[in-house]
Amino acid sequence: ALASKQRMTEAEVEQGRAEIHNLRVEKDALNSTVSQTSTRLFTLEQESASSRVKLESLSKQFREEKQRLVNERDELRSLNVRLSGRDEQYKAAGRKRENDY
Repeated sequence: ALASKQRMTEAEVEQGRAEIHNLRVEKDALNSTVSQTSTRLFTLEQESASSRVKLESLSKQFREEKQRLVNERDELRSLNVRLSGRDEQYKAAGRKRENDY
């Protein structure tokens, strides 16, 4: 009976060792997953920071280009007003000449 109980104890010890081994394998797998996730998170944070810098740069370029176009539009409007004024002067001068003849 004692030998039988001792064999069961040895079987239980062996089962315990197998469970410990399986838990260590599972722990290693989880640590690997945590490590991969941490690396991916770090990479995503880097990409996010890079994207934020690119977005800020593009926003600045957009604002500068918009301002340039607004200035160009205003300049063209001013030229158009001046040309319209000259056109009226030439028409008036032409009418005056026609009246002089």
